[in-house]
Amino acid sequence: MLVGISNGVPLLTVFTFLVQIVQHSEISTVITDLHTVAPNVVGAITLICFARSSDHFRNRAFHIIGRLAITMIGFIILAKIDVGNE
Repeated sequence: MLVGISNGVPLLTVFTFLVQIVQHSEISTVITDLHTVAPNVVGAITLICFARSSDHFRNRAFHIIGRLAITMIGFIILAKIDVGNE
């Protein structure tokens, strides 16, 4: 249950709030949507790489812990970005 929550909450949070964070730069909607494509593509590629690696090494725990650690670091960086004073 903890792993399910740890995977679902960050995913939905990024999809919900990334567009709003990027919109604070006051550029057009199309450009804003294009700025959100890169993180989603990198996330998809990373997911495929982690899945193939965990299948190859037959070890799920370290891959899940590593992916959650990367997610936690990313959210710490995202929390430190100050978009309100721009």
